[in-house]
Amino acid sequence: MSVDAIMVRWVDDYVKQYGCEAVLEYSKIVDEISKMGVKPGSIIPSDHCYNRANGDPTSFGSKTALFLFLGDKKYQCVGSKYEYDGVIFCKPTGGKEHVWGYFDNKTRKKVRCPGTERQKDTTTKEKDLQDNEPVNKNRKSSPESEADFISAPARKISSQPVKPLDKKFIDDMIQSLQGTNKLYDSPIVKCVEERKRGRIFSFSDHLRGYIYAQLSNNRPWAPLEPHLPEIDEIFCNYEAGEIINKFDLVGYQYFVDRITGISCGNRAINAQMRDLKQNIGVFHDLIKEYGSLDDFVAAHPVQKTIQMLSDPYSPYKLRNMGIPLTSEYLRNVGVDCPKPDLHLCRIFGNVRLGLSLEKSAAPAEVFRIIADISDKTGYSQAMIDNVIWSYCADGYGAICSSDPSCNVCVIKDYCKLGI
Repeated sequence: MSVDAIMVRWVDDYVKQYGCEAVLEYSKIVDEISKMGVKPGSIIPSDHCYNRANGDPTSFGSKTALFLFLGDKKYQCVGSKYEYDGVIFCKPTGGKEHVWGYFDNKTRKKVRCPGTERQKDTTTKEKDLQDNEPVNKNRKSSPESEADFISAPARKISSQPVKPLDKKFIDDMIQSLQGTNKLYDSPIVKCVEERKRGRIFSFSDHLRGYIYAQLSNNRPWAPLEPHLPEIDEIFCNYEAGEIINKFDLVGYQYFVDRITGISCGNRAINAQMRDLKQNIGVFHDLIKEYGSLDDFVAAHPVQKTIQMLSDPYSPYKLRNMGIPLTSEYLRNVGVDCPKPDLHLCRIFGNVRLGLSLEKSAAPAEVFRIIADISDKTGYSQAMIDNVIWSYCADGYGAICSSDPSCNVCVIKDYCKLGI
């Protein structure tokens, strides 16, 4: 068995046992894998990182990604099936840290950004990051981390879509979905309108939004919706003190058992519930810093807020919350933005609407595209997201799903599949 295969087996077994949030020292990884008969000198965790490219070409070619590099010889152990959608950094010997490329989840490969081949010691000028300052001067942030999400240098939007997305694009989907009673009556759209009218969302509202977002992870939403009153009861109607008391008295397994008992779990439910108390602590830290969670979400552009809550280097990182789930949490408390989930990333990709150079659009591209449609139509970003999501999602329209029903599609004029 190859060194790569042995490392995959060890890491995936570790993730099954402990979840994908464990942070391991370099020495711990080497010690454990060497027990499986591998020479210590052959164990190079940085070659197996989703977010790291070393000088050795095999580190971004044949070697399986297993870790997230966190700095100081520390690695988050996430496994070979982790869905990482972010940039890759490189630091040549004697050079400076820079963005090298991005990880493509479809091919499970590291892809180099165009123009980085000779980028030996390029530094990001201070003025380029003036709108992306760290939360505080002591923050240990990943280089360019906030800029990455906004600029997405690896995946530029194609300048040649089939047809520009306009008001008719949205209206035709609305009419089709309403005709079949498949347009989701989204509370998110209502929350966005309420925030615009001045509603203040309480701490309990934020906890509800966060937990709903976590429960939506990698599963259809439709089967969850009838159980929302039970979910609210399980989580003590989102009274933080009661949740923590329950956590301390009976442990996180109580929440796992209650949620799975009503068939509302997901593959990350154990890790989500295990880290519930810690994430509530992050919310309390934000309240100390900003006064309230509503003041926090209003203090920055939405992309920066998402980065602060999802970046592994951020002091405000919410465990088990990447860009899509963090977006969903913010939308649940009325922040007007899309959720760059599977459906939106796929429909905007180069196989369908042709608004990305990749088969699946990157989160930053989804944000740009939805914002552009909103500017052109006057519809809120949340409303546009809901219409497109309803058109794609199982249990709702399911027209532009993984197996598209092109014969009944009303937006074929905008799509490469309809040509």
